[in-house]
Amino acid sequence: MSSRNGPRRVVCLTEETTETLYLLGEDERIVGVSGYTRRPIEARRKAKVSAFISARIDKIVDLKPGLAIGFSNLQGKIAQDLIQAGVTKQVLGRFPIGGVFIGARRQSVQSASRRPVAVHKPCSVIFRSR
Repeated sequence: MSSRNGPRRVVCLTEETTETLYLLGEDERIVGVSGYTRRPIEARRKAKVSAFISARIDKIVDLKPGLAIGFSNLQGKIAQDLIQAGVTKQVLGRFPIGGVFIGARRQSVQSASRRPVAVHKPCSVIFRSR
């Protein structure tokens, strides 16, 4: 994602998604994180916008993210609320790490092109606002 394509402002609703973006060198895109985020230490300075199954939708909307990323079907209500608020949301399911990168790449391509991209299970489930 170093090409600067895709969303410039990202909210990570789980620790795993925050850590993954930091490992990919995309930490400057992160504007909000889960209150459970512990590493990397720098991530603790980001705005806290969610717990695991609850979120401050108003705070997320105020951050104007181009993308919010979650990690479980348990965050379905959060996804629904974000869609209604007009925020693009991707919930990654439980699958091997390769699937995370496939899902992230597809989301990056979709965001850059602004056209729907076919996504096949088990890579990811994408919730998009209309």
